[in-house]
Amino acid sequence: MNKKRWFPIALAMLTLGACSDDNLSDYENGQPQWNAEGQGYVTLALNLPTTPSVSRANDEFADGEASEYAVNDATLLIFTGSDESSATFHSAYELNLNNWNNETDDPNQITTATKITQLINNYDEDNVTAFALVVLNNNGKIVVDNNAGVTISGTKIEAPNNTWSAVQKAVLENSNLTNNGIMMVNATLTDKPGGKDDPTGGAIKTLVALDADKIYTTAAEAASGDPAASIYVERAVAKVKLTSSASGALENNSTIKYEIDGWLLDITNKKTYLAHVAKADWLGYASAGVTSADYRFAGNAPVEKGVALYRNYWAEDPNYSSFVAGDFTRVEDITDQTSFLALGGHAYCLENTFDVANMNENQSTRVIVRAKFNGGTTFYTLDQSTDQFYDKDGMEDLFKEKLLTNESFKAWTAENIQGGTGTVTGEKILLTFSAGEEAKGNMHVSAIAFTDDIEAQAGKTTVIPDTYVNLVNGLNVQKYTNGYSYYPAIIEHFGDEQTPWNTWEEKAGADVPSNEDVYPGEDAEANYLGRYGVVRNNWYELNVSKVSKLGWPDVPPADGGSDDNMDAYISVEINILSWAKRTQDVEL
Repeated sequence: MNKKRWFPIALAMLTLGACSDDNLSDYENGQPQWNAEGQGYVTLALNLPTTPSVSRANDEFADGEASEYAVNDATLLIFTGSDESSATFHSAYELNLNNWNNETDDPNQITTATKITQLINNYDEDNVTAFALVVLNNNGKIVVDNNAGVTISGTKIEAPNNTWSAVQKAVLENSNLTNNGIMMVNATLTDKPGGKDDPTGGAIKTLVALDADKIYTTAAEAASGDPAASIYVERAVAKVKLTSSASGALENNSTIKYEIDGWLLDITNKKTYLAHVAKADWLGYASAGVTSADYRFAGNAPVEKGVALYRNYWAEDPNYSSFVAGDFTRVEDITDQTSFLALGGHAYCLENTFDVANMNENQSTRVIVRAKFNGGTTFYTLDQSTDQFYDKDGMEDLFKEKLLTNESFKAWTAENIQGGTGTVTGEKILLTFSAGEEAKGNMHVSAIAFTDDIEAQAGKTTVIPDTYVNLVNGLNVQKYTNGYSYYPAIIEHFGDEQTPWNTWEEKAGADVPSNEDVYPGEDAEANYLGRYGVVRNNWYELNVSKVSKLGWPDVPPADGGSDDNMDAYISVEINILSWAKRTQDVEL
């Protein structure tokens, strides 16, 4: 994808990650130049994501779709204080995007940088620095009023009472942040690289300081001078894509053919913070299970050549360590096949992260993969076995055989069916199945009757006791409607490469009672934090590489157990590029 660049830039650079060291520290004693009305002009350089050099798994980048660079609106929020941690809200402005265009009719030509000059209100406190936050494509979540005030998700942000830390964690609930362009917000960056280098002690910053020397009384002066700041943004959502390189035959039965033909996102977060929340404590984490130290929480490729700033690769979301079932959107049933995405298609979701204690399958974003068996014809199985697929008559015969071979049932019929004179055969047994269970792929008998064929009582039915209904319901018979089988693939973030599991620990495994045992040790956070999850501005590309056995006939279960278990149905490879993109092979 080609990118067209604007040249001398003069506002705050908006890019999915880049600043200079000066932008993360207070500027020296420069003085802003305010006009007679107490206002001044700044020029901001707005830059969308570029592709720096690649040097490690965290720093693998991809361009993505042209639509993912669209900018439809921009909002500037100013905070003032001695530093970012103490800064409070000052004022907000809608930025004029007249200069933002592609200069071409080619949709693959993307403007990644432009400049905007903005008039801001003065801040006349002594020893105070102004900090900038830019939001692109606010999707109706941010509204600026006529007095330079702002409302975020319906909550009024008052000056000077609202701190940056509170605004950073403003919760956007049930938000589709991609309707009118993908929302982008200042990237959260650190000034020390990770990877083989230990970034412990690095500073993490989101706001960008305005250079007081570069606030002018006229728009012309601001536009002709250097930018007052460089701001780098990242997308506020994650991206997921599914492909398949699977062979088309089950690993445990090569005579059974399948076709991967669709997928859905499941267990997606309903809320997110306005900006990326990262903790400096994470920077020094590296798993003891990797061969050489890999400090995974910070990248080691600069966001821009010559700029010593690096991306952060983990985040805290609003339900990071405490959640309820209502926090997530779940796929309740899959009767509507039109909701499935085709292979190669993509979807967006809010970031969903958690500490190790909450790294459980019932709150981890996953993909439900759809595979077609039996040529798309409905079939039935016993215990999900691929030894034999049954048609409807064969499925009913399974239940009838369970009855007819039961000694107690034989005795009951001898006493109750025509005084022992009736002949009990499968053709005379009538099964009624629970419609609700059948819709979920479970063949559950709700009633059984016996039809007598003696001429004098032709058509008469005898209801069979619940004892025998319960008996046949001991069978585990599944219905695969239209031949579809479904598989879960929990999305890995750092995954096996940077957070290996069950390969090196003294105490590990799936058959253990709690996360403290699944992810053991005092250093569990350093070893496993971020193994699963989805983080904003990361692109997760899952590739199904193998299907081992038949999956579920409906929504796969997502109980409260650990994300890691030993019962793998699929193999998934995940790569992540920053955008970022992460690709995962899935073995089903």
